[in-house]
Amino acid sequence: PVELVLVRIGFVPNSEIVRGQLDLDENAFLTVDELCRTSLLGIYGIGDVANAVAPTISTAAGMAATAVKAIKTWLI
Repeated sequence: PVELVLVRIGFVPNSEIVRGQLDLDENAFLTVDELCRTSLLGIYGIGDVANAVAPTISTAAGMAATAVKAIKTWLI
């Protein structure tokens, strides 16, 4: 017996607001490096819009922690 089935058919990132300002991949996800930095100095990307592989809350939280540490280092 199964109580619940969750089917995830697709996901489209909501990156239209930064189109033409930041680098996006072919599927419109923000392009970020290992520290969550985008193509524009001082702008960081986290969460669903920057992670095509695993757009989940837990991944977003991990990316946020990484970005905060990187920002702190950048500002000091």
